[in-house]
Amino acid sequence: MKKSIIVAILLMAISNSSSAQVINLKWMQHAFRWLSTGSFPEYITKKSTQDSILYYTAIELKKHFKSDTVSLPEKIGYREITMFGNAKISEPEQSANENDIDVSILSFLTRATTGFAVKFKMQVIAKSHGEVIYSRVIEHELEYYSMDLYMTGVKWFSEDEFVQFYTSQISELLENRKALPAKITIGSLANTEKEFQKIALENDSLVRGMMPQPEKLFLKTNGNFLAGDNFILRLLNDKSDTITTVTYREGWEASWPKVDLSFVTADFFHSLTGINWGYQTKTKEKRFGRLNFNDGRELRLRIEWLESTRQYTDGTSGKSFVLSPMILEVFKEKDMIAYFTYYGRNELRDSLQGKIGDLSITAAYNKTNSLIEVTENGKLKVIMPLQNLSPISNSTNSVKLSKNKIFVISTSKSLSTVRTREPEMYAFYHLAGLNEQEITRYLDVLLCLFFGIGNKN
Repeated sequence: MKKSIIVAILLMAISNSSSAQVINLKWMQHAFRWLSTGSFPEYITKKSTQDSILYYTAIELKKHFKSDTVSLPEKIGYREITMFGNAKISEPEQSANENDIDVSILSFLTRATTGFAVKFKMQVIAKSHGEVIYSRVIEHELEYYSMDLYMTGVKWFSEDEFVQFYTSQISELLENRKALPAKITIGSLANTEKEFQKIALENDSLVRGMMPQPEKLFLKTNGNFLAGDNFILRLLNDKSDTITTVTYREGWEASWPKVDLSFVTADFFHSLTGINWGYQTKTKEKRFGRLNFNDGRELRLRIEWLESTRQYTDGTSGKSFVLSPMILEVFKEKDMIAYFTYYGRNELRDSLQGKIGDLSITAAYNKTNSLIEVTENGKLKVIMPLQNLSPISNSTNSVKLSKNKIFVISTSKSLSTVRTREPEMYAFYHLAGLNEQEITRYLDVLLCLFFGIGNKN
């Protein structure tokens, strides 16, 4: 009798264990679209981040479905969308045990289709016995506390903050907590101060890997120095003593058309046929600027190139492209003291190469890492990370974001207005042991690069 009871209990236990409900998280993916990894690092690809998120996701699944057992995937999938694709959830495959609940979870971090608003979307689908038993979608706008800082490289989250935010979204998705506001504010002034300090330390570490024992100065600037507009720039040491101050004044623009018979031919056929004909025009383009230093030094800048533009007999215009090298020349009084060839048609890199006296100079702005490098005779002399280190200037290159996050606003470029703005601040690293004359020379090179970038379009 006793033996038969034991056998019955064992059979019941086996039966119960085989029918016990298990929550199987079959599929989990995070998608990322149209955002900078500088502001939104790919924490989700790190094992430590995934382990933390999966751990808390298991807790939330147990809580929602009232089950003690959760099966987790080995990793969270990651998909970066570079074009116009959209993130889509994959429904979970059915488990062998029909009593189990199979779950898929998708998260999607993206910039809005229009403008600069940041959206976070999350979706869950749960199925049992081949039927959907639970499905939900949530969506929030993430808003940095200061909209002007959308234009900087400040990280919106630390790794721990990202995990905390992500798991709070999981909890809301599974209705284990009250719904969060439709617009979630990220950051605060105190946190931003810390983030800017972190950026400065990261820059220090990056530069040390490229240049042994660099010395560090600072550039404070008011004005849109990468758009060919007026600006004021000061070079300071770490004690805030001014080494030099320079004012840039934009000059006049000139365009000389080249004689070409293509218009005559197109106009002739248009008069005969009535068809809108296209033709190419060629112009010689020139741009001018002036640099005035606080010690009385003045440099005049000139850049020129040959340009072709597609025109039509109905008066409309098409694309323009550069036909010749862009030549940048620097004059002190009547003497040309430097000349460069400027290369600015590469979307990822702007550079100039040329001579100052007998010295071969190259300056390049790499847009993939926001670093400007100046080399002399093949040796690296200066590195400038193009990241504003001032958390109170609320701009980058004098560019701000509109309140609705749709438009980029470039402020007034008059020098009287420029002087009243809160300056931006950038680190200026140079090879140890340079004298003031050498430092000033490399600053001149940076200013020439800014002039080229500002006038290439």
